[in-house]
Amino acid sequence: MLVAQQNGDGGWGYQSTNEQSFTEPTSWAMLACQGSGSAAPSVSRGTDFLLATQNEDGGWPNVFGMPSDIMTSRAVLALPDNAQTGATKSSGAEWLIRNELPEGGWGWCYGTTGFIDAAAFAITALHHAGRLTDQERYLAYVSRLRCADGGWCSHVATKMDVPQASQISVTPLGVIALQRLSSQLPSSDSIDGALALIERWILSGEINTPYSLTMTLWCLVEAGAKDQLVIGMGHELTRHLHHEVREGKRTWYIAMMVYVLGQALSRQH
Repeated sequence: MLVAQQNGDGGWGYQSTNEQSFTEPTSWAMLACQGSGSAAPSVSRGTDFLLATQNEDGGWPNVFGMPSDIMTSRAVLALPDNAQTGATKSSGAEWLIRNELPEGGWGWCYGTTGFIDAAAFAITALHHAGRLTDQERYLAYVSRLRCADGGWCSHVATKMDVPQASQISVTPLGVIALQRLSSQLPSSDSIDGALALIERWILSGEINTPYSLTMTLWCLVEAGAKDQLVIGMGHELTRHLHHEVREGKRTWYIAMMVYVLGQALSRQH
């Protein structure tokens, strides 16, 4: 289905009806397709799209022709490792390093404040590119944004002196960031505490949207969580994937689900 939904320029839209391609769904679709040999031509065309839409400053916008933004991290993650893409990925990583905010972290675009979601994707991309050089500073930033209940909300842990509650869709990305920075962690307590919170959400049935299910399974795989949790979440996400495929509309969700389910299957083997 993802191959069939690829646009003529080699990219993908968020929806199957989108004739315009965007960096974010293109990156997820490429990650999903890279595990399938039959999709190799689509990966090649997607690579050509990302190479053609990179800005001169080394970053990527979500929409071609706009200023570079945090979608640079998606492109760096998605581009396959080969001689054609080496310099491109390196310049993307350089853009991320240059555009870290003075107070730490990354915003979604120029002029915005930092968010844990954006930081997690940037840290993951830099780790993937072998450019995660200042791990202590990144760890301090991620830790500073942590909520009192052990997870993360989208922005700061306290607003107007009021502690913020962790968010189901955001906390998994905090775990993924910590996992990338695990060599700097004094212990595994930080990850274990967040995983305990996520497990409570799973058992209470609160994790139930395609996006939150996908992010949760991704973090469980990355953090080496219990097989029971991974398998159970994998079954639930597969059920949602079948629904999305039947609907055939939300390309972005389908691509994310396929990629993360592939990661879970790889772990089991």
